[in-house]
Amino acid sequence: FFKVAHHGSSNGDLDDIWTNLLTKNPFVMVTPYSRSDLPSTSDVARMKRRANEIYCTAWPASFPSRRRGRAVEKTLKEGGVTLRSAGKTTGHIRIRLPITGQPDDARVELFDGAVRL
Repeated sequence: FFKVAHHGSSNGDLDDIWTNLLTKNPFVMVTPYSRSDLPSTSDVARMKRRANEIYCTAWPASFPSRRRGRAVEKTLKEGGVTLRSAGKTTGHIRIRLPITGQPDDARVELFDGAVRL
């Protein structure tokens, strides 16, 4: 099991981790970063080539912001106000493995919007 670094971005991906530290086709978890739309669909595709199963605490990584009128947007910008959506909750991934078990005995549970990619 591996929690992917840097929200799955390509600049945080190191081949040595996948080849020297992890078993072949590990189970991986990733957390999104909506301000940068990470992980991108290409990041997910790259991880899927290396991992058995990928879980994400929220998907999609970004979601549409509410549209406001042009005058409202201008006023916010002039006032130096930056808004970001809080309309999506971050999920929870729980992985349980019996102390005497093998990775195949693991049980993955997803809560509050976490998904398998």
